[in-house]
Amino acid sequence: MGIIQADTIQGVIFDLDGTLANTLPLCYKAFNHAFEKYIGRRFKDEEIRAMFGPPEEGMVARVVGAEHCQDCLEDYWRFYAEFHDTSTVEIEGIWELLDSLKSRRVKTGIVTGKGPRSAAITLQKLGLDTLIDTVVTGVDVVVPKPDPEGIFLAMKHLELRPGHTVFVGDSWADIKAGRAAGVTTVAALWVTSAPGHVAILKEAPDHVFYAVPDFAGWLAQHLPDHRCCMPVL
Repeated sequence: MGIIQADTIQGVIFDLDGTLANTLPLCYKAFNHAFEKYIGRRFKDEEIRAMFGPPEEGMVARVVGAEHCQDCLEDYWRFYAEFHDTSTVEIEGIWELLDSLKSRRVKTGIVTGKGPRSAAITLQKLGLDTLIDTVVTGVDVVVPKPDPEGIFLAMKHLELRPGHTVFVGDSWADIKAGRAAGVTTVAALWVTSAPGHVAILKEAPDHVFYAVPDFAGWLAQHLPDHRCCMPVL
């Protein structure tokens, strides 16, 4: 597992939050905005991140209960969309990377724990929606990451085999899911803060990158006709 030879990568599947977009600060703000309204308390960032796994629908139901779940979700999505442009930091080089993969006919996918509505907001606002071939959200799977179900589903949609697939993520659950799926795993540490690196590296990713240009350079050596270089980021 994890051995990629030159000219063999046919598809790259990404996590979304913290990997393709620095949306986690916005997620924390949006959840606290909604939770405070319905239960009168706010949570620390790490407390909210610990709730991740199920999509927003499952998270919110656990915190505010079924009676207020839908109203709380609507408040979450409204805040998420309204403050997306001012609270989300684009990751330099991501659009160029995906555009290059698209132009070279490398299949691209996303496996995220987000629900479809918030995932669509982020992809549309960052102009990534036309560069991704398939999106698997938290509502599309029975068991979230670190279970590999989402990765298997994305590979099925893209008609990919594990030996030709790379999965890129910024959490220990991403790496564990990728290893369980039998694909090459890449730890994307260009957003994750240093304290989070220990848990991620403990899962033994096949490759670790701290900057998008470094990852793009590695990809360029393993894509069909790798002599045709990826763009300089």
